[in-house]
Formats: sequence, C-alpha cells, structure tokens
Amino acid sequence: MDARLAPNFTDPTALIYAFPPSPEVDRAWARITARSIIGITREDIVGIGKDPEIAVKLNPEWGMPEGTYMGSVDVFHQIHCLDTLRRGLITNYDYYFGKRWGFEPPIMFELHLRHCTNMILQTLMCHSDVEVVTNTWSEAQPWPYADFGVIKQCRDFEKLLEWTENHEIKAASTNFADYRAPPGTVRMPEEPLLREEMGDFTSKDKNGDELKLLHIKNCNA
Repeated sequence: MDARLAPNFTDPTALIYAFPPSPEVDRAWARITARSIIGITREDIVGIGKDPEIAVKLNPEWGMPEGTYMGSVDVFHQIHCLDTLRRGLITNYDYYFGKRWGFEPPIMFELHLRHCTNMILQTLMCHSDVEVVTNTWSEAQPWPYADFGVIKQCRDFEKLLEWTENHEIKAASTNFADYRAPPGTVRMPEEPLLREEMGDFTSKDKNGDELKLLHIKNCNA
C-alpha cells in the first residue's frame, strides 16, 4: 500500500488519485469509476441471490440475446462513491461545485454523500482487512508513527478493468438513462422518507431543481 501522507507530485510512482483536483486527476478517476453495463443470465441472477422477476433485463434493441439481464461489477460503484466523497471534501468542493451552486447545491448532493459514506463503510466492514499495522519512530513526532504501508495480497485491478471494458455493452452504458420500463413491469416501492428528504429544500434554481443550503460556519453569506 502506498501510504504516503504527502506524496511528491513529481514522483512517477506516486498515485495520481491522491493529487489535488485537476483535469488530469479527474481523467484518472473517471477511468476507474465508469459504470460499465455487462450482460448476465437468469442463472447468474439466481446464483447471486437476486430475484429474476424484478431484475431489469437489457433492452432488446441493444443487440444482446433475449432474456439477458443488466449487471455491473460492484467495485466500480464503490470507487464512484469514494470519488463522490473526494469531490465533496471541504478542500475540493469549491473547485468542483463552487461556481455552479455556491453553498446551495441540489438536495440530492447531501443524500448522495450520505449514501456513499454508508456504502463504503459497509464494504470495509464486510471485507474487514486483518493485516497488522506496525509502527516506526519518525523525526516528525515523538510518539510512534503508524506505518500504514501494509503488505496485501490484492486482486489484479487492471485485469478486472480490462475484462469489464471488453465485456461492456456500449449501447447499454450510453443509453442507460433513457431506458424506460416496458408495460407490465413490476416496480419496487420507493425509498422510505425519500419524498420527505427531497421536500426539505431552501430554494429552487432556474430549472426548478430543488436546492438546499449547506450550513458551514463562517462560510455562508
């Protein structure tokens, strides 16, 4: 693990994901957060414990065999959530959202941050890494300094990314937001309290989208 607290940005071995916001950093994050749609079978759906009667099938117009279901690899949603939290950090917020929203972003911004925090926490608790963190003596402080550069046996993420890109259904990923439920589709109930949360807004923008004031001490006009 590269656990450097302050990586040297000129070091070619430093991970770009830890760098301050920039177009280059955004391109690096975008590459590993794309939600690539893949096709899975009814047997796959049953095998992962889901109900094929409510799982979404791919649009027949996308060129896959009839009865193919829509899927995606979970790690890319987890990384998307981490990127969402990165963009929402107080040190990064102005770069990404200041000119668009000031301190009054769409109400879904807060809901999205809370959702992503919850998903990452559950993922960490689920996998519960048990590698032991040792300590060293550092010139920077008088007490022991935690060495988070633990040695891990990792999956080959680049291979997984390559596999996903090779199996991606481009038409599905491109037209995901335009896909609508066919007639007679079973619909699941909406999230409890979602309407109440969405109704807690302070103003609307020119498009009618609901905004919510971020109460940050000494930052609000």
